[in-house]
Amino acid sequence: MGKIARGSTEANKNLKAVVWYAHLLGDGHSPVHSRRPWRLLINAAIVVLLLSCAPANSSLVKDNEDAAYRYFRLGKKSYTQGKYEKAIGYYEKALAINRDALGEKHPNTASNYNNLGLAWISLGQYRKAIGYIEKALAIKREVLGEKHPSTATTYNNLGGAWANLGQYRKAIGYFEKALAINLEAFGEKHPNVATGYNNLGVAWRSLGNYRKAIGYIEKALAIDLEALGEKHPKVAIRYNNLGQAWDSMGNYRKAIGYYEKALPIFREALGELHPNVATTYNQMGLAWDSLGKYRKAIGYYEKALAIYRRALGEKHPHTAIGYNNLGGAWDSLGKYRKAIGYYEKALAIDRKALGEKHPSTATTYNNLGLAWNNLGQYQKAIGYYDKALDIFREALGEMHPSIAIGYNNLGGAWDSLGEYWKAIGYYEKALAIDREMLGEKHPGTATDYNNLGEAWNSLGDYQKAIVNFEKALAIFSGTLPKGHPHIRLVEANLAAAKKQQR
Repeated sequence: MGKIARGSTEANKNLKAVVWYAHLLGDGHSPVHSRRPWRLLINAAIVVLLLSCAPANSSLVKDNEDAAYRYFRLGKKSYTQGKYEKAIGYYEKALAINRDALGEKHPNTASNYNNLGLAWISLGQYRKAIGYIEKALAIKREVLGEKHPSTATTYNNLGGAWANLGQYRKAIGYFEKALAINLEAFGEKHPNVATGYNNLGVAWRSLGNYRKAIGYIEKALAIDLEALGEKHPKVAIRYNNLGQAWDSMGNYRKAIGYYEKALPIFREALGELHPNVATTYNQMGLAWDSLGKYRKAIGYYEKALAIYRRALGEKHPHTAIGYNNLGGAWDSLGKYRKAIGYYEKALAIDRKALGEKHPSTATTYNNLGLAWNNLGQYQKAIGYYDKALDIFREALGEMHPSIAIGYNNLGGAWDSLGEYWKAIGYYEKALAIDREMLGEKHPGTATDYNNLGEAWNSLGDYQKAIVNFEKALAIFSGTLPKGHPHIRLVEANLAAAKKQQR
């Protein structure tokens, strides 16, 4: 019989000079022992903005605004380098200058609040970020009006922040507001409208509605192809996001096809050593990893890591992602101690760059727990899972899919120790969160039912096991393609439980 091991997902990373915003923490989910300790979603929701200042008229105002702009540029540079606290310092200086010179209710002041919000997002302080972005929104609505494209951008950023907190339906509400404004302002065929469709697609993907996600991202792609041309980086981003959606449906070769379309566009437009190229190598590695081609995956992860190290430096959070993914692949090959070495490198970077209480740090603790679990060191694994769970709780709140992942992994470890009732308690907590946050028909919810079935089976309550396996199978069959490994696993679990019941 088999549990579904849930890894963590990570992603709000930079893609371009502006903030290409990307998170939606949920793709991997649970103990079918899936060897993807975490899933990387770097090219996901695209929310434009690190806004700069507009030109001014009077010489005094212009001097002040030039100073504010210099701080903005320094902040943007620090942000790109992964030095988020330093970026915040510069953005706060720009804000102070603009508030003094232009007043609280000026669009440039709103831009400063927006940029502070995005920097706090990168530090995992999502509620603090929302506070800043809401200030930006209030100013823009009053000064520019509800239907201004800049107001739409701020709605997009708010949606991204709520998505980081696992509030995907709330995020969709903001994305829909942004899309409506941009449709009215620009018409159907504008790149800003494409961004709106893309963001909706990514959010629906996080809710497990993969076909709806694909529909939105295909709309975004069609607009960008017509408006920007085949060789524009945004087109490559759409291909990457389509690849991720097909990956979520278990069609890994189709996903690879989209990544292979994205890669030459990024290479030609941005150069081989650009982080977007590394991102695409990473995605290709994840897809080959899912196909069981772990050494091929390692090749792509190593290419990605080499670019991150050269372009961004050894101490950048993206470099930690590279180490984490390499750790996952070696974990899949049964090289658990080698995996632990990579996870520990990732942890050292994340703790220094992002802090002990950042969700990325929690993700790495979770991955270390998975590796120690695979070595049979269940108590040690539980220690790491507990650390991860404490950080996720503080950063994201109790009702977040990452908390469900933590409960699932704890359940799996206690299950392995023969503490089946304790395992059931954790699985039921995970199920309650996923049903509320992701819905009854999400693959993550199906994972919870499968794991509960496994625990009840271990206790010899085959009827309860069968009920849970049947629920899991119904959800997986409705969301994943025929023959998906999760479907095959649950079918086997169900057959075994029925046989034991006789």
